[in-house]
Amino acid sequence: MKLRQMKAISFQIPPGEDRLLPMTELGRRWAVHPKVARLRVEKLKLPLVVFNQREKAVRLSDVIRAELEATISAPSDGSL
Repeated sequence: MKLRQMKAISFQIPPGEDRLLPMTELGRRWAVHPKVARLRVEKLKLPLVVFNQREKAVRLSDVIRAELEATISAPSDGSL
């Protein structure tokens, strides 16, 4: 499958099953500190849900979509 075809693949979570991931959970998912997770979210330009000044979260569907795009765009020969 060509790269253009792979980019067309989308991932969707049914609206009732989508949930919010706080930065602590996202950090555990990505095996990084929550502050690093927040920086990565900003770099990926994922939409943030802000509860108050201390609590921020992202939708699980946005995280999975970003992970899939990162996997698709990664070089296949192992070089970075």
